[in-house]
Amino acid sequence: MHYYIAYGLKLALFLLAVVSSSVCHAQDLGKCLSLERGSAVQVQCLQAFGEKGTPSDQYSLAKVYYEGDEAPLDYGEVEKWLLKSAERGSVDAQVTLGHVYLESIVSSASHAKAEQWFQSAAEQGCLLAQLRLALLLEKRYDYIGTLKWIIIADTRSESPDLEDTINYISGGVTQKERDAARKQAKAWLASHPKNKNFNKEGFYELEKE
Repeated sequence: MHYYIAYGLKLALFLLAVVSSSVCHAQDLGKCLSLERGSAVQVQCLQAFGEKGTPSDQYSLAKVYYEGDEAPLDYGEVEKWLLKSAERGSVDAQVTLGHVYLESIVSSASHAKAEQWFQSAAEQGCLLAQLRLALLLEKRYDYIGTLKWIIIADTRSESPDLEDTINYISGGVTQKERDAARKQAKAWLASHPKNKNFNKEGFYELEKE
């Protein structure tokens, strides 16, 4: 009995710590944004917030710099904090970074970088990233990869439009390529259950288009 009580208390304390941490981090960002816009003090505060923050915090900071309302618009900072967040596994950051590179929002942009981050988000189950990745692969004539990701997206979303796309692409490739794409899609679906990342879109798609 004592064991279960102790375990329950430890679990409760852990959950409380997680919730408290999230609240504190939100308050930290709010404090930074309440400072004079663009001042050295605000810049220092935002940098400190990002450096000690979670991937979610860093993603939020990138969004602040992208919107340019409560802090000066700065695409260099957008890229910096998205990269830090994406490298730590944030799907929101990965798919947003893909768009930033795809649309040449920053000087270091390239389709290769966009593909890299859409691939990362796609592998984590993000539908939008899977569709964007399929388009990029099609542009460099990787029809097996294109068809693979369209099949995966269609299986999860059940969209009639995607079924039409599959039929269209299938008509332009060999049977061997179709079989390879379907085999790869089947293997991926078997090892990747649908998860909370499915509907993530990042802030670039939501705010600018």
